[in-house]
Order: sequence, then structure tokens, then C-alpha cells
Amino acid sequence: MPSTLTSAGIVFDDATLTSLGADSLGAKAPFIITQSNTASYSVNNGAVQNTWQTNDFSIPAKSKLTVSYNIPCRHDYEGWGGLHTHLNYRINNGAWVYMGESGYSAVMHTPSRGIAHYRNMHHFDFTTLTSNFTLGFLFQHRSYAGTTYINNTSENNLNDGDSTYTGVAHNYRMQIFLKGFTYA
Repeated sequence: MPSTLTSAGIVFDDATLTSLGADSLGAKAPFIITQSNTASYSVNNGAVQNTWQTNDFSIPAKSKLTVSYNIPCRHDYEGWGGLHTHLNYRINNGAWVYMGESGYSAVMHTPSRGIAHYRNMHHFDFTTLTSNFTLGFLFQHRSYAGTTYINNTSENNLNDGDSTYTGVAHNYRMQIFLKGFTYA
């Protein structure tokens, strides 16, 4: 999608976003929310385990957003390994809504001890919600075989996950990014 920066804002094809009002499709200025998690987790090939529960983020009414996340992981197993990720969300502290599972993705290699990041994104359309609301996420994991380590917990360690040269802490930790627009 080509874009041009003008004095009125950023022009995307046929829509202009400005801080003064809505674009030609009714979307107002964007919002971005991020959160990092520095906790460490070890997940096994048994039952799915709750790992990270994010904050409940304040979201404007009538919003559309994209949620993306990053999960650094390591497997010290000589076999297949594999990290299985489940994502749930809730609105206004309500019941968790299960969004499905990733299948056995990241660190599924043989015969190595894999190090990887699992990344994914989901799109949400909350334009039917006419009041501001909160949105929280719960990550759940399990391993395909052996133990998978998330966020710096293994005998071979993923380092401390922090970056001092970018000016942003926790670059290599679990992270979630919410990027959206409100149509209110």
C-alpha cells in the first residue's frame, strides 16, 4: 500500500489519516498498545499450561485492531521438541474466549536443540461495541515432547532478553502489540 506524508497527514491510496478527524472511510487516528513479559516458563508435553495473562487494555469503542505477538522459546530435547500455543481473549473481564491453537510450531526440529521465536497475528472487528471496553489475553502452551522453555529458562539460557543498544528494554522477551483504529 503506497503512502505519502503530507501536511494534512498520511495518505494511503484513497484514505487520509490525520490527527484532526476521520479518514474517508470513517477511521480516526490510530492507537498502539504494547506490553512485554519478563517471566520465565517451562512447559511439558502433558496438559496445556497457562503462561502469560496480559493486562486488560483499554480499547476505544467501535474499533478494529490487529494483535501480534512474539514468543521466544528454546527446546533442549534431542527429539522433535515443538511448542504448541493457545490464545484466549476476554472483554471487560468476562469469560475467556478460546481462539484456537497454533499446532506444533516453533522449535520443532530433529535432532537439534531448537531456539526460535513463535510469532502470529489476529485481526479483530469490534465496531459493534458502542462503549469503550477492556481487552485481555491469556497465553497457554504445551510441548510436543520433553520440555520447552519460554523467556529465558533453561540450562542453556536465552540470555537476558534485554537490549541496551536500542533504547527499548525487553526486545527479546514475550511481547504483544495491539494496533488499531476507532470508528467512533
